[in-house]
Amino acid sequence: QLGVVALRGDEVLGFCQMTTRKLPMYPSGAHHCEAGEMYIETIAVSDRARGQGIGGKLLRWSEEKARAEHMKKLTLEVFQGNRAIGLYERFGFKIVPPDGDCVDACCENVIVCCFFGRPYGWCHPKWGTHIMIKHLE
Repeated sequence: QLGVVALRGDEVLGFCQMTTRKLPMYPSGAHHCEAGEMYIETIAVSDRARGQGIGGKLLRWSEEKARAEHMKKLTLEVFQGNRAIGLYERFGFKIVPPDGDCVDACCENVIVCCFFGRPYGWCHPKWGTHIMIKHLE
């Protein structure tokens, strides 16, 4: 099991879905896990539950699960400018510097703009996404 839902009674407060090498990912091809990598595919907290520690609990669960599976690193991708970046950094995640491949950056931003709209696409001063990593060794 690589997913968890945070509940309060019948109310969904948040959820986390992870994947690892050789398991399916949505959208297909969005990320290719390396050996020893657990990838947080989706992590979300409802608007009503923000600021209540739910995101931290989901991150702790994801790290515990990755360690239990003997993973060497935990990774995720986040839109630049997302306020959750601070939470991820407090939990030990570091932003992976871009590799300088402008073709990948261009393709990424076309996809982001098409699927998520202008707030995250080229029309935003902090366009695109960050890959973040936490080493578990």
